[in-house]
Amino acid sequence: QIFKFIVNSLSTVLVVMTLIFPVLIQKFSKTDTILPIDCPKEEIPFAVKLNPGSFIDLISNETSSCGFIPEICLSDFETYGKEKNIDEFYQELISITKEFGDNTRIFTGNNLVTGKPRFFISKKDTINSFTPGTMITGCAVQRQHRLLLLIQSTTTENYSIPNP
Repeated sequence: QIFKFIVNSLSTVLVVMTLIFPVLIQKFSKTDTILPIDCPKEEIPFAVKLNPGSFIDLISNETSSCGFIPEICLSDFETYGKEKNIDEFYQELISITKEFGDNTRIFTGNNLVTGKPRFFISKKDTINSFTPGTMITGCAVQRQHRLLLLIQSTTTENYSIPNP
């Protein structure tokens, strides 16, 4: 009898923790306020948090650190792409990297302005001063592949986001 009561109680607690607590946590969580960003008509405003380990840098083969994550040799990235002949996204990454030269940073994140996940690509120098865990805001061009935003400009006023 006591065993049945304990099992029923634990089951109820697990159901509450699984179904109700996540909703309450989301409802009472504080979200960051993103200030409006003025961008030219053809550009899209973005705000993204640069997380550690969420980016790779495509760099020249002559660099001594080439080949060790996050710095990937551009020639290796191009050579070992298994789907390179049929994957439009991959082909666009290679194309943009060649436009930028061998100093390109690719990272993932949620565009906090639109609330949609995206891949961002930029010259490494443009966002290299931002430390992981800071918010990067600015304007980007949406490329042919809709998931890819090409960063045109960033604001210099980055601010740290507290970890939850």
